[in-house]
Amino acid sequence: MILLIITVIFLVGSVAAADTASNDNTLIQHDSSTTEVSTSSVVSDTSSVSTSDSSKSSSSSSSSVGTSVGTTVNASSSSSSSYSSSKLISNKPSKSIKSSSDSSTSSKIKTTTSVNNAEVGGYDTLILNATVKNSNNKVISDGTVVFEIDGNKIGTATVDNGYAIYKYNIPGYAANKYTISANYSGTDEYYSSSDKSTLTVNKYNTNIKISSIHATPGKTITLKATVKTSSGSNVKNGKLTFKINNKSINTVRVSNGVASTNYTIPKSWADRTYSLYVVYGGNSVYKSSSTDDGKLYLNSVVNTKVTVKTVSVTASNTVTLSASVKDAKTSSNINGGKLSFKINGKTIGTVKVSKGGATLNYKVPATWKGSYKISVVYGGYNEYKSASATGTLKVSQAPSTKITVSNIKGSPGSNVTLKATLKTSTGSLVKSGKIAFKINSITVGTTTVKNGVATLKFHISSEFADSSYTISAVYGTNNNYLSARANGTLSIIANDNIPSNLKEYLKATRNCEVNSKTIQSIAKKFSGYTSTKAKATSIFNYLNSITSYSGYYDTRYGAVGTYQRGYGNCVDMSHLLIAVSRASGIPARYCHATCTFRSGLVVGHVWAELYVNGKWVSCDLTSSSNRFGKIVNWRSHTTIHRYISLPF
Repeated sequence: MILLIITVIFLVGSVAAADTASNDNTLIQHDSSTTEVSTSSVVSDTSSVSTSDSSKSSSSSSSSVGTSVGTTVNASSSSSSSYSSSKLISNKPSKSIKSSSDSSTSSKIKTTTSVNNAEVGGYDTLILNATVKNSNNKVISDGTVVFEIDGNKIGTATVDNGYAIYKYNIPGYAANKYTISANYSGTDEYYSSSDKSTLTVNKYNTNIKISSIHATPGKTITLKATVKTSSGSNVKNGKLTFKINNKSINTVRVSNGVASTNYTIPKSWADRTYSLYVVYGGNSVYKSSSTDDGKLYLNSVVNTKVTVKTVSVTASNTVTLSASVKDAKTSSNINGGKLSFKINGKTIGTVKVSKGGATLNYKVPATWKGSYKISVVYGGYNEYKSASATGTLKVSQAPSTKITVSNIKGSPGSNVTLKATLKTSTGSLVKSGKIAFKINSITVGTTTVKNGVATLKFHISSEFADSSYTISAVYGTNNNYLSARANGTLSIIANDNIPSNLKEYLKATRNCEVNSKTIQSIAKKFSGYTSTKAKATSIFNYLNSITSYSGYYDTRYGAVGTYQRGYGNCVDMSHLLIAVSRASGIPARYCHATCTFRSGLVVGHVWAELYVNGKWVSCDLTSSSNRFGKIVNWRSHTTIHRYISLPF
């Protein structure tokens, strides 16, 4: 029996040794204060554990998980000693931190922390960002982190997805080095942990500005300076000393970037320029700085010479008043100060002096006439004294004008030139302005007057009857001349070679838009011809060259639409040719019959007839082979029906 028991014990020991050997890559070594995981594997089941204080091997039925926690504080820093209002501390490689408690047999998970150094200014906003992870580098989302600076608690943040973030407005730390602590509280599942780093607080650079002052001996003045950091923030505190010619006047406290003091100038001080010097002493948060940019001008010690030009202008015009402002001794330009312009003692404007001069535009009232006093007053600037001067503004009324309109004769379809001559009441030619021409009160155009003459080309459409029409020329008031108006006569004489019974063949009809702007503009191209046949031939050739035939029934586009498209059937082509001919003063009519074309096609067809030199001439735009008075694309036709206005 005894032998059997010993054998069983030996066998159990062998099994334990075998288990230990098969799991030697998960062996964990520890001492009383630290626990380090030798591999990334987790010890489980009945693994053998070796301890530093015992050579014995023991089996464990519980699981032991090695973990680590890292806390990272991020902040941006700059090599400059000037800081913005918000700083973010940047990450650094995490480092293993010893846990505040340890047990190789506990089920809680160990953590580590890391925190970075930061560099800020004494009033900056510091963003503390702690990162909490376990030893498997997994983020933790439980517990809180308490942040401290030099052992003083500044705030607590909850850990969420591995991060705890806290925003801290630094309350004016002196330039120095401080210790940042980030302490993770731990939970029922995780051990607590912490880390420390260095917070470096630097002084802000500062800038000072002081304004120059004009005064007189015996006067009390206010010296004022602004003190800001290099980033433009107001300096919150410290002391500033005011000096005049390097002699201290007073030392005052800076509050929200401003320091000021009142000072009564001794009556014994001479009239000259003094230096204003200010010194900010700095403190534990701000660096010192100084400036001597300010000046104290007692009276003005340099004489100024001001001159103003005499100018002439016509009433209702805008005149430019100008003055020069110079050093009375050296005649050098003065660049600063303000100058007021007055007319007959009334201020009309104040402008800045630049490069030794000042100008002002002024519109003279329409009722003014004669001479007016110009006064300019310079208020002084720095060492320059005030000064004034006077000049004269000469105002004349615009001269009256007289128009002569030329009488004109013309015939329908021709071009004429409307002409008006414009002079002043003294007989001088008017050199500018515009004249509007009207015929029977309807404006037909506006043109510019040049050397006393205004002309306008006008096309007499075929709609004008044999009669007399009133030409009106209207000249409008402007800055130089008064308005005027006069009339002339346009006499329309009918073409002698057109019988009175053919006047109907000159009128606009349906789809034959004789009076449209488009058709009238085409007719103007041929207004220079004196021969009716030459004009008719040119019209046909032009339209034949820019159009092409397209097959469809009846009217579709009319004369204007056919011209705009550049194509049409026989009906629309006839509309176009007849409309332009009538607009040019040539009677024209429609012809319709059944025609036999050279291709053998027999079909209804429309063409035009133009009345030239006492007879009707057939014209057909449907073929480029056709010529004026000669049709070759068809040979014969049935009875012809002729129309003034085509019914289809």
